[in-house]
Amino acid sequence: MKFSFSGGYFPGGLSVQLSTNDPLDTIVYTIDGSEPSLSGRLYTKAIPVNSNTILRAKAVNATKLPGVITTNTYFTKQHTLPVVCLSTDPYNLWDNDSGIYVLGSFASTEYPFFGANFWQDWEKKGNMEFYDENGVRQINQ
Repeated sequence: MKFSFSGGYFPGGLSVQLSTNDPLDTIVYTIDGSEPSLSGRLYTKAIPVNSNTILRAKAVNATKLPGVITTNTYFTKQHTLPVVCLSTDPYNLWDNDSGIYVLGSFASTEYPFFGANFWQDWEKKGNMEFYDENGVRQINQ
């Protein structure tokens, strides 16, 4: 998956183009941190970025395994401190059955809410980017 711009600081906004080496690939993307899927947005033209945005995309092809998800975070507002960007599907955070920030169905009604989702020993997939105080990305994994 190729992005026309790597993540970073773009004060005037930008338009991001996505591409792959295989003309038979279909590109799917999201701008809300969720994992791209065929039921989501299909890439057909450059994506305008006019505010802080997390852009995640992957290539899908019926003759191949799905591509890996590529993530870039774009800032339109400047920052002077280091920034860590964590991206994951919102269901990993807010879903009643699997979200780590909700009580869930099995929580005790009394503090400290034993049995709640946030007590579970879960690991969730996501992406992490680190930008230094100059807005230069140092890590994207």
